[in-house]
Amino acid sequence: MTPRSVQPTPATLNNNTYYCGPGQPSDARFVWKTRTITGFSQWSPTSGQDGLSLFVNPQFASASTQNFDVLSTSPAIGAGADLGSAILGVVDLAGNPRIGANGQVTVGAHQNPAP
Repeated sequence: MTPRSVQPTPATLNNNTYYCGPGQPSDARFVWKTRTITGFSQWSPTSGQDGLSLFVNPQFASASTQNFDVLSTSPAIGAGADLGSAILGVVDLAGNPRIGANGQVTVGAHQNPAP
């Protein structure tokens, strides 16, 4: 997650989507403040981070061809937080508006679902 840091709070994390391919949430490993935390269910209570984050398949259009648009059924759609354009930016990686028409924010680099 972060470099092995002794900083009091190396980052604040929330509204993220985690996934490790065929693995289970219990297989996930996180490093926080020099400590390794195993299992997504242990991550948030131990680190105090990611209370609103999900461990789900983001349903990329095609990870094998590096098309990281998400499908219209992705749980990442609307799972983000509107932190304002100063933090989120105005457009996503593909140049689409970062905040969706209904005010929703999709977790990840692409706001709109794949066509």
